[in-house]
Amino acid sequence: LPIIRYRTRDLTRLLAGENLAMRKMDKIVGRSDDMLIIRGVNVFPTQIEEQILQVPHLVPNYEILVT
Repeated sequence: LPIIRYRTRDLTRLLAGENLAMRKMDKIVGRSDDMLIIRGVNVFPTQIEEQILQVPHLVPNYEILVT
């Protein structure tokens, strides 16, 4: 059963373990929403994708690096 991690909106699940206070989380499987907050600015990846796809000769496969 997926859970939402505190304030990240990442979807994951708790792994079984003996010590309930130190339970580990599984790999992140997705997000509950698209919005990211980068340096205080709300960014929607779908808006970035729309702009990229409007440029001729670009393919829909891309990677965004935030530094």
